[in-house]
Amino acid sequence: MTVKIIKQYPYKSTGREPHVFRAEGPQGLLGEHAALVDSALNPGESIHYLLYAPIREAGMSPFGIHAEPTSHALAVTDHRFLLSKDRHINTIAPTIREIPYSRVIGVEIGNALLLGWLAIHFIENGQPACASMFYTARGSHHFERAICEFRNMYGKSQNYIPAEGTTWADVWEKTPKMQSDIIKSLILKKENPLLLLRSNEIWGAQKRGKKRFSLPQTAFCW
Repeated sequence: MTVKIIKQYPYKSTGREPHVFRAEGPQGLLGEHAALVDSALNPGESIHYLLYAPIREAGMSPFGIHAEPTSHALAVTDHRFLLSKDRHINTIAPTIREIPYSRVIGVEIGNALLLGWLAIHFIENGQPACASMFYTARGSHHFERAICEFRNMYGKSQNYIPAEGTTWADVWEKTPKMQSDIIKSLILKKENPLLLLRSNEIWGAQKRGKKRFSLPQTAFCW
C-alpha cells in the first residue's frame, strides 16, 4: 500500500483576489490584515462588521475622491473604525489606522458601473482628513452593511428628530430607482426622513473645445 503525503503551503495574498468578502474575525482576513486588525483591538472591544477588499485600481477619481491601489480591511467596532492598508510592495509596510466615531464628520459611499468607493471624512489633529478606498462594485453590499453598523453604533448617542410631513413613500416616489436602492441600503430601523433635496442632471460644454460634461442627478435625504 502506497501512502501519498500532500503538503499544503500557507496562502500568500497578492491583494488581487476577485471578491470583497465579510470575515467573522481577524483570523478570517487575508495576508497582513489579520495580524494588523487583531493587534489593534483593545481588550473587550467587539467587532460588529469586518470586511476584506482586494486591490481595485481606478482610472478616474469620482467626485474628487482619490485612493491608492491597496488591499483593505475595514472593521466597525464599538467606538471606532479600524482601517488597514497593504500596497503589496516590498518596500512599503502595511499600515492600520483608527478613526473614532466622535471625529467623523461625514461618510461618502457610491458606485458607478464596476467601481465602488468609500470616503470617511474626519478630524485629525484639528484638521480635516479623509480615508478613502476603491473596490469592485460587486462588493458594495458589504460596505453598505458596514456603514449601517457604524450608523447604528454611533446613532445610539444621537437624538433622532421625529419626521413631520415627509414619508419614505414620498422619498421613493420622487427618487429614481438607482438612487433609492442605495438610500434603502443605508436606512436604520425606525429611522424617518426629515427632508429630501434633489438636483437634476445638468449638461454643458467647456468654453474651449466641444467636450461635453455632465453633473449627475443626485438625491440627498436626511
